[in-house]
Amino acid sequence: MNADTADILRKQLIKDMEVEDGLMLKLVEAIPEEQVTWRPAAEKVFRTNELAHHAVAAASFFLRTIDGTGDRTEALVMTPRDKAALVKSVREIQSHFRKRATSYTPEQLAQKYDFFGDQMAGIEMLRWHKMHMVHHRAQLALYLRLMGAKVPGTYGPSGDD
Repeated sequence: MNADTADILRKQLIKDMEVEDGLMLKLVEAIPEEQVTWRPAAEKVFRTNELAHHAVAAASFFLRTIDGTGDRTEALVMTPRDKAALVKSVREIQSHFRKRATSYTPEQLAQKYDFFGDQMAGIEMLRWHKMHMVHHRAQLALYLRLMGAKVPGTYGPSGDD
């Protein structure tokens, strides 16, 4: 991939993330306060707050890979256990990701990085964050449905809209 293509893809990603981040925030705001730490099973699944936070905080993995800094698996912050703190953290992480993605040079975005043994351009790494977040946002919507909360629409109205 050349730097010009990487830069074009970055501009599109930033526009996409403004939409995707807003949709993620809508679902996080729909979590009932009393069910922030609910989970659908006793084992092997995230609690609601952990799932929502992981969906956005994993951005640090992709950013740190491009930056070549720190432990790529380290989360930006601990998972908030109340709704207000969770919403605040989600907003901050989303803003941080968009600012960092905007700050990279086209050459950094075209450069190849290790992604679990595969070589991937920096912009492809950042696009993985979007796909990863959308994947977990769908899980969060299911959590909301299972806990009996109203599920806001994302790419169109939901049954609750």
